[in-house]
Amino acid sequence: MTLDKDDIELAFIREFSHSGNQIGRTAARPERRERVRQAIYIHGKANERFEGEGITYAEAFRVCYGERLDRRAAARALPDTQPEAEDDNEPDNE
Repeated sequence: MTLDKDDIELAFIREFSHSGNQIGRTAARPERRERVRQAIYIHGKANERFEGEGITYAEAFRVCYGERLDRRAAARALPDTQPEAEDDNEPDNE
């Protein structure tokens, strides 16, 4: 059985959401890609077999997102998705 890109991404989301990573289908695809990339490295799965498909997680990542699983990219911080709270106690102009 061969998985397509959507099947692979859904499998990533399912697997890593069970381990506490918030990847979610509601996030934009580039953000999901970075969260999956980080989760693969955090859990040490880059060279493990993916879903019995005869490919590794790194190879599945390449099939899914069209790019290599690169540790340098995983080290980048994800964009802050939480808006900063404004402090109403400070004056705007001093």
